[in-house]
Amino acid sequence: MSAPGNTKPSYDAAIAAGYKILECDPRVTSDGVLVLCHDDDLSIWTNSTDTISGTTYADLMTIDITKGSHASRYSGLHFYKLTDYLKQCNSNGCIALLDDKTNNPLLIADTCVNTVGYSNWCYMGSIDNCNAVLSKYPDAAACAVIQNPTENDWENAEAYQLVGIHTMAANITQDMVTIAREKSLLMGG
Repeated sequence: MSAPGNTKPSYDAAIAAGYKILECDPRVTSDGVLVLCHDDDLSIWTNSTDTISGTTYADLMTIDITKGSHASRYSGLHFYKLTDYLKQCNSNGCIALLDDKTNNPLLIADTCVNTVGYSNWCYMGSIDNCNAVLSKYPDAAACAVIQNPTENDWENAEAYQLVGIHTMAANITQDMVTIAREKSLLMGG
């Protein structure tokens, strides 16, 4: 990666390299703005000791990302707004894979639908959160995050019309891959 993850330069590089599925980690600021960052703790990416959830969007935009892969290459690098990321994915024919870090699936889904409609995005979260998204937006795509999928989880995936199951890579077994193929579900880790 040529830039810190979840930033515009990292997605620019991925698109330039030909990638068509771009994963992000939406988080919500204290005033309800969705931004991209894997961790709520700002000290991981910046010199701030605050959290994203405890910071307003305006204040967050005054904090430079100074840590992470090749951060020193980018002066004035800020957190990327979810709506801008969705527009970037949509305009480049990429699928936005949204790994929910907010536990507020409808906030994310509403933002996606209001920004780009139903195309080019896939919600990723717990089965309950996926079900909430699909109950409100039956035409949306959702992928459940499950540590160790059981036979019941595979059946739930079909019942909830999920497009896939995401598990920890270390937990993936050949049986899981076989079941996913049999049920025409995507599987990632």
